[in-house]
Amino acid sequence: MSGKITAAAAVLVLALGACAEPAPPTGVAPPSSSAHSQPLGASTERGGAAPELTADDVIRALTRAGLTAPHPLDTTAQECGLAQCEQSVVTDTLRVKSFATPAQAMRYAVPRGFKHVGPVSVSFPPHMPQAERQRYWSVITALVR
Repeated sequence: MSGKITAAAAVLVLALGACAEPAPPTGVAPPSSSAHSQPLGASTERGGAAPELTADDVIRALTRAGLTAPHPLDTTAQECGLAQCEQSVVTDTLRVKSFATPAQAMRYAVPRGFKHVGPVSVSFPPHMPQAERQRYWSVITALVR
């Protein structure tokens, strides 16, 4: 069983490597679950109140605006236990987490150096040019205002 968990963890690490987030702050244990990811739009209820803006909403808005967010993958099961988010979506171009409140999004984003607005936090890959990040960020902030 340990070999299966290790293999599943290795596959997940490789799949998410393009938009890797920095390690959590010291003293926070990594998640031990090897739950399977869900396709975008699948049920991700976590028992809390739904945030006013979800990670799915952000990805759909970016796509409607003509920006690419290929291969969206709902990683709520893997990431929201530790991050205490409501939903997490990873694409080839960015990661978006939605929280129950703007304060929770800020508490998650600030120590990691991520962008946040309203109930969402966003991380971009290091290789993405600043001008491209700004195009994405403009669409995301327009959703909240």
